This record gives sequence, C-alpha cells and structure tokens, in this order.
Amino acid sequence: MNKGIMIRNNKLKHKAKKAHSVKPGQENICRFIVLKNQLTGFVNCRRTYLGTQIIEGLQIKNKLYYIKDDVVHFCFINKKNTKILKKFTDVPTWATQPLIEKYNTFYSQTSGASVSSTSDTTLL
Repeated sequence: MNKGIMIRNNKLKHKAKKAHSVKPGQENICRFIVLKNQLTGFVNCRRTYLGTQIIEGLQIKNKLYYIKDDVVHFCFINKKNTKILKKFTDVPTWATQPLIEKYNTFYSQTSGASVSSTSDTTLL
C-alpha cells in the first residue's frame, strides 16, 4: 500500500475516534438543539464542500437524533465543522413523537421526571 494512503487512513481513524468519544461534560446531556452541519463529498476524486445543513433534533450525550423522511437518523456532534445554533430547555413545538419518546425515556431512566410542552430557547 502507498505510504501516503496509509498516513491518510491513520488520520481518518484518529478523527473518527475523536468524533465518537463522549466528552466529560456530555455524560448526562439530553436536550433539543438546532445544529449547523457542513456537508462535504467527493467530486472528481477530491473532497469538496457541498454546502451546509441545518438540523433540528435531540441531543443525547454526543449524538444528535433527527427525523428525515419519517426515519430517525443520528450524527455525531463532536465531529469537525459542526456548530450548535440554539439550545432548548423544554420540548419545542417542532419536536416529533419519536424524539419526544426518546427524551422521556432518557429522563425516566435518570431522574423519573416528566416534561411539559412549552418551548424556551437560549441563543448562542
């Protein structure tokens, strides 16, 4: 194998470990957030910028769960080129039923408290 390809693969593995790790302040976090994610892809065998994506979803530890085409997806928050735009203290109006169920099960496992449906925002 080419030496340059080996170096590139090792860097990608290191970045993946960093993105998948849970930081010390993220162990008990469960909140609704709005996240800005930068999209990249391969065009003509080179990695290029494709645009940004605004995602509304539920953050549990270091993962963001969101709904796309009626299916729950997730992405990692600690990866490169992501930024949290808004943090919600309660359940917002745009939250769907599967996300609210995940939110309630997390809080029932940790503290046993239920949630209300009012929306409070904090801007960053």
